[in-house]
Amino acid sequence: MVILQKTMRTPVEVSGVGLHTGINCRMRILPADVDTGIVFVRVDVEGRPTVRASYKNVMEERRRTVLSEDGIKIQTVEHLMGALYGAGVTNAKVELDAEEVPDFGGSAAPLYQAILESGVVSQAKAANILRVGQGVRVEEKDVSITAEPSCRLEVVYNMKYDELQLELSSNYIEGEDDFDSIVASRTYCLKSEVELLREMGLGKGAKRENILVLGEDGIEKWRNESEPAKHKILDFIGDMALSGARVIGRFVCNKSGHRLNRRMLVMVAEESVKTKAESDIIEIEQIMEIIPHRFPFLMVDRVVKVDGSRFAVGVKNVTINEPYFQGHFPGRPVMPGVLQIEAMAQLAGVLLMREGSYKGKLPFLMGVDGVKFRRAVVPGDQLVLEAETVRVRGRSGEVKTRALVDGKVASEAVIRFMLVDKNRTPDTET
Repeated sequence: MVILQKTMRTPVEVSGVGLHTGINCRMRILPADVDTGIVFVRVDVEGRPTVRASYKNVMEERRRTVLSEDGIKIQTVEHLMGALYGAGVTNAKVELDAEEVPDFGGSAAPLYQAILESGVVSQAKAANILRVGQGVRVEEKDVSITAEPSCRLEVVYNMKYDELQLELSSNYIEGEDDFDSIVASRTYCLKSEVELLREMGLGKGAKRENILVLGEDGIEKWRNESEPAKHKILDFIGDMALSGARVIGRFVCNKSGHRLNRRMLVMVAEESVKTKAESDIIEIEQIMEIIPHRFPFLMVDRVVKVDGSRFAVGVKNVTINEPYFQGHFPGRPVMPGVLQIEAMAQLAGVLLMREGSYKGKLPFLMGVDGVKFRRAVVPGDQLVLEAETVRVRGRSGEVKTRALVDGKVASEAVIRFMLVDKNRTPDTET
């Protein structure tokens, strides 16, 4: 399934002190257009300079991830980046009136929940994908990260402190495990490090209740039995989010931190195949060359992914200007279910008619099976259409289709069709 770019439906605003600088910061996270990425804006600096959230802008700093572009810094971005990644947000502008992102109690949970509550919406373009293509490893002394191919993001974190007789392990599998426990896990340090961090000028905004000090507290004060390891997974995901892509691969981390995370990201980014959308984008002009439908009955605005004649993903933006809303229903506009089926059928037509012997044919509907309508589609919704070829034999075929809104299925059907010459007219048509 294609992964679409996403942004927030409404802005999010939070305030707080920076974990290391102790300086108060007001932060606003704003929706952004496709292909914007995550861009920081320093509103406290003349000219409102921007810093792109990219691994290419990372500075070598201890205990945190710092970005710098044209002399403008943004400190401690890893928790924010982890929250955005976990919520699926790929495009946003982040305005700050100070150099360091505000702390959220040592974790990212409050910000993550605020982003989800603002509403995360899909956009009409596929997300960038960074895929681990082969096994790679980075290491320094007794710390290491190993990456290998996978069909999703998997992170395993192992930590061991012999002097504390402490050994922990945790893992996260995207799509299976709950991200809530990852973002809720707080940052930590060793008791033996506290004075050193103070001498380095770090931790000025830290509060005792928000930081785990290993060697001082018992496990009963942790939010879960592997909280420090889970927080390290949050840090890792936040650092990998600086790829500007959805990451697919399995990573096993042993006592690693931000420095090694950056090395792994650079290695994967340079050695893996990064495909900007894993898709063939088909714009409306090309769609009209493939299928004969025209306004007001053209129901596919854009195709964002095509995999040969096997699979396609398209988009239909539902607006209040659709002519059928005048009568369906006055005062309560709802997109008719039959038109959702029509939109899915048109995408299926694009999938099969864009090339080969079917090019230039007319698609005629022969039957619809397994139809289910799961939620109302209203003005302002964006229908993400999916079509997967089940079989094609001669000039007839069968395609499995779905229509989704905000990642949830609105309707689905198996569509049977026939492709015929333009001068021939069967008894049924779509």
